[in-house]
Amino acid sequence: MNRTLEHLTIVELAGPRTEWAGKLFAQAGARVVLVEPPGGAETRGYAPWFHGREDAESSLHFWHYNTDKESAVLDLAGDEGRAAFLALLGEADVLLDGSAPGELAEAGLTREAIARANERLVHVALTPFGQEGPMAGWKGSDLVHQALGGQMMMNGYDDMPASPPVNGQGNQAGHMAGSWAFIAALAALQAGKGAFVDLSVHDACAGMTENALPQYDYTGKVVTRRTGRHASVAPTPPWQHRARDGRYINAQLVNVSPRAWEGLVSWLDEHGMAEDLTDPKYFVPEIFREEAVHISEVIGRFVATKTADEIFHGAQARALIFSAILNPEDLLDDPHLAARDFWIELDQGEPEGMLRYAGSAFVAQNSEVRPRRRAPRLDEHGPAIRGKAAEG
Repeated sequence: MNRTLEHLTIVELAGPRTEWAGKLFAQAGARVVLVEPPGGAETRGYAPWFHGREDAESSLHFWHYNTDKESAVLDLAGDEGRAAFLALLGEADVLLDGSAPGELAEAGLTREAIARANERLVHVALTPFGQEGPMAGWKGSDLVHQALGGQMMMNGYDDMPASPPVNGQGNQAGHMAGSWAFIAALAALQAGKGAFVDLSVHDACAGMTENALPQYDYTGKVVTRRTGRHASVAPTPPWQHRARDGRYINAQLVNVSPRAWEGLVSWLDEHGMAEDLTDPKYFVPEIFREEAVHISEVIGRFVATKTADEIFHGAQARALIFSAILNPEDLLDDPHLAARDFWIELDQGEPEGMLRYAGSAFVAQNSEVRPRRRAPRLDEHGPAIRGKAAEG
């Protein structure tokens, strides 16, 4: 089966800002060459570790983000490393560059030198705050970007007075910027000529605060944090409830249609637990909003009598926006993910053998979009790449 981007070659300067964009290209079939510095990529030193084995070949973080890539160690501070890098760029379509502003230029790899190596190259530079502006030279991290970007302002608890904002885990800032880098590169490639894309992680985060910025810009209102639910201007009732089996359910009470409400009330009434929700007054939107806390409490008492799966599937059958809250063990055995062949096995080589990996978040018609090979060993493809550059 064809792979969507198998016609592209991507050169990725190894680093935490580029690896997600590189992975998106790689799992769609592009050839992605990971250029690592002597000693290896920074993220080879990221925990967690396979069986606690702390070395450059055992980072589970690195394994996940670098499937399907090639690895070549090039010392860009030396003449041979720079020459091999420029030769590699000569056959590339995209450069994913996570270096600090001016860092490549100091090594003799100016934008002009890179453009001379390949005038059709799309050069995507991912930096904390962009190439110019008063904060261009500042350092950044996931914590910094979620704080300055607005995400932390919306995350936290409304039932814990004076509690601080909460940083969402999993390098979310890096995923936002990496996703935009992937999109921007594909868009620039459509033009068929070279381009320099200045992508700021800060800009990416600031542009992904959902309705928070429009709310304030247009109405002057500020969204506030809600425990376990979406930030909003208006108060919303708690809608997480514990089921009989100890698992939790999100029983969302936003945008409930009359049909869905009828189904919910009928369901509760079948079990003698509708209480006063059979009253037609709850079809009046204003009353529904005023009584939202009471409605949520009634639902919570019903949820406590059923398993999470019973509530989840029963609610979905009635067009309700309810969901079970899954833990990692649940996801590994999830029948929907299994039906879509989400989980895959890759041969990690000796001594690890076959290991389970997460597949792709989407399926492309008539094209395979998923990881196929383990992450590369340090400099696994370097000799061939450097040899080719020397011959040229």
